Amino acid sequence: MSAASRDAISVEPAAVEESLLQHSPETLEYCSEDKLDTMHKVVLEIKGVEQLHNLSKSLAEANIAHKLWTEQPENIPTSLATAPGRKTVLQPYFKRLKLCKGIQIEQ
Repeated sequence: MSAASRDAISVEPAAVEESLLQHSPETLEYCSEDKLDTMHKVVLEIKGVEQLHNLSKSLAEANIAHKLWTEQPENIPTSLATAPGRKTVLQPYFKRLKLCKGIQIEQ
């Protein structure tokens, strides 16, 4: 799952750091050739930077692999993505967030 802040100037496509997760059994299964076309991705909206930091902290405390992206050189957190995981594990952290709609990516 990923969450993006509306405060962000632009949102880049979320992808979890390869070095962090490349050997995880869940990641290997999720990215297997027979599942590439059926990957389930969800982009949710979060209210702002503070909430993004709080979500990252909660995930870290629960040992849930994730990446908090920070826009440089502004040093502004813009999005967060989790490693592939079971909905039952991830949903409690994201259940209050709504689907992200209407954010336009600058080109």
